[in-house]
Parts: sequence; C-alpha cells; structure tokens
Amino acid sequence: MHTNTLSSSQSVSSLSEREMKVLEWFSDEVVQNYNISTISEQIHHDRKIFQPVRPPYMNIPDQLAAKEALKDAYSDGSFLLLYGYAGAGKSTILQQMAMKMPDNVFYFGQCSQRSPSALLGKIAEKLGLSIKQRVSEIGPVVDALKMAGRKILIFDDIVLDNDIANFQRINMITALYDSTCQPIVVCGTNALHQRLFDDRWMDKYDHIRSRLIRQEMKGMSSIDAYNYLQMMQEAENICFTVNARQALAKIATEPKYAGIRKFTMIIGRITSKARANYYTTAGRSIPENAKCIEQIMAPGKSESVPTFVYILPKTPEMLYIPEEIVQEETEKCVASIPKGSGRKKRSTREASNVSHYEEANS
Repeated sequence: MHTNTLSSSQSVSSLSEREMKVLEWFSDEVVQNYNISTISEQIHHDRKIFQPVRPPYMNIPDQLAAKEALKDAYSDGSFLLLYGYAGAGKSTILQQMAMKMPDNVFYFGQCSQRSPSALLGKIAEKLGLSIKQRVSEIGPVVDALKMAGRKILIFDDIVLDNDIANFQRINMITALYDSTCQPIVVCGTNALHQRLFDDRWMDKYDHIRSRLIRQEMKGMSSIDAYNYLQMMQEAENICFTVNARQALAKIATEPKYAGIRKFTMIIGRITSKARANYYTTAGRSIPENAKCIEQIMAPGKSESVPTFVYILPKTPEMLYIPEEIVQEETEKCVASIPKGSGRKKRSTREASNVSHYEEANS
C-alpha cells in the first residue's frame, strides 16, 4: 500500500502548540449539532414563531471511532476516506472540527457541485494566495501547502460516477496528497466507497484506493439512541412515552430516515412544540428569560411590522411527549428526504447550510 509519511520536521513531537490543540480536540471535545437553522424549520404556534431546540450530540462509539481515524490521519499524514449513509453524522463531525480549528483544518463542502478548477481556487483562497496566483495549475497550491505548516484538508460531498469532472476532481485531490505531506480526508456516501472498491473499476481507481485508509460511519445503535433520549429527558425536563422512545430510536438507527441528523432535528422540534404549547396555554405567558434570537419581516407585510422568533427555556413542570407528536414529525421528515440512496445532489436547504457555514468560516 502506498504511504505518504511526514518528514521528521513535521512529526507529532515537533508540532506547534496550536497544532497540538487539534489533537486535543479529538480526545476531549463532545460532538455538537452545528446544522444551521432555516426559516423553513421554524415552528408557528399561537401567532408566534419559535425556533427548534438544537440538542447537542453526544460522543457515541461510532463518532469516537471516526475521531480516532481523523486523529491518526492528522498525525500520520494519511489519506482518509470517511464514508457512510447520508445522515450518519459525517459532515457534522467534520464541520465542527473545522469550526474549532479554522487555522489548521481546511473544510470544503459541496465538492460535487464544484469543478476541479473551482475547487482548486477555493484551496488557493484558503492558503491566502493572491487572485493572480489562483490559476488552474496545481503547482502554486502545492508549493503553498508545503510551506503552510500542518494542515488537514477535508473534501466533503465527493461523488464518483460516469461524469468525467468527478473523476478529475478526485484525481486532483490525490495529486495534492502525493505532492505534499499534508493529511487529506475525502468524505462521501456508501456509493463512493462502493465505486472506489468495486473490482470492475480496479484499473481506473487502483491508484487512488491503494493510498486510502477507510473509516465507515454507521450512525447510532439502538442503545446509543436510548441513552441519548435519557440524556435529553434529564437535561430538558421532558419525558418521552415508551412508544415515543421506540419511534425515535427507529429514526436514529434506520438510514432510510436519514439517521442521526433527522433524529436530533425531530427531537428539537417536538421539544420546542411542547414548550410553545405549554407557555401559550391560557393563564401562562412567554417567560422573560426566553431568547429572541432573530427578527424577520412577516411575509407580505410592511417592513415596519416586525416578527420575533423565540427560543424557549425549559418549563418548570415535566412535559410528556406522546407518540402522536413524534409520528407527525416523522412523516414530515420522511417527506423531506430526497429519493434515492445516492443523493447525487444536495437539497436546496443543505446547500444553503454549507454555503452559510463556509462564508462564516472563510
């Protein structure tokens, strides 16, 4: 197998203090849900608008294994393939890594929607190259990466099919790995892994797969899901009925429901709905410690008419979550999942989320 080991000057023992903090994150940081909320996810209740609660992730075994693989890739200078079904938590863990260490982690999302030259331009931009230096040739980027200190480059949403641009893109990424001592991560669905390691395509992809270390993300197990729900009950002063817990665990563990991403989103929505119903019941009001997180103009209204969006605190009384609310949100979840397991193209909302994230961290 091809290896691309770091030079002695780049060994772990000689990492800078800032670069060592990257390794610390792999061991200490709990994975959080950094998905960006959109207006389409807001909850309308009693003529008010509420933002869904964004529950944290917890370090489940699948995420710990992925973090360990990322840590090894960073310290060893490896070429890592991180793959799994859409919703297993791949992008979440990679985006958090980039958000925590933006100087050392270069994250590139929506790669399948960027031409190889456009992606190369994004890398050049991250490296601080001038407009004149951002040419279509790989040379200036290679030279800058060699001088940049320890970086890890993450390419999310990589696909492979009969489109020549997709083949050229992963070839370019492989060339970057071969020409530098920088660790690289390519991330995609199970379809990417199947394409790369299908013996029918051995001649075409062997130069790529011989360099790769593989790490699959499978998402939550049933035990993980029940442990998570127990944590949420204690942290948010809510209680799921037995049937509600069973329904939610099914969402977390079945890829057809888009797994952990939809699981946390549904929990956030049903928690907020229950709180909104509680605080707007006759005789109660929105508490003073509720946060007004955003102000938008109501559709079709004058700009002088504001609409406030609230995020509600825990209720003083335990809230019970029945199966019916979970079923209602599950139906919405299933309806919003694009058809086809490959998902060659992201939904408009997902693409907007990645663009928003990259703009905030450019």
